[in-house]
Amino acid sequence: MVARDAEASYAPAQSRHPEETDMVQLTLHNLDDALLGRLRTRALLSGRTLEEEVQAILVAAADLAPNERVAVVDRIAALTQGGQRDAADLQREERDR
Repeated sequence: MVARDAEASYAPAQSRHPEETDMVQLTLHNLDDALLGRLRTRALLSGRTLEEEVQAILVAAADLAPNERVAVVDRIAALTQGGQRDAADLQREERDR
């Protein structure tokens, strides 16, 4: 359901399937009536519900382009420069402090 009276928020949703424990319920507020109308039109034209149409739009928008994936990997690599350290060494260092 779409509401139009506050800011965006989300809350975990109860899943009907045990393997789908990371589902989130998203509530959108303050949507412009014209935007809501365009979304409803898109949904109607694609044979989907409004919720299904918004989900499809979000899935398409959230996909990372190949260069964006490389940027994420590069950022993670930069955070771990110098290599990873053995857990036993870290425990010894902590114990010796």
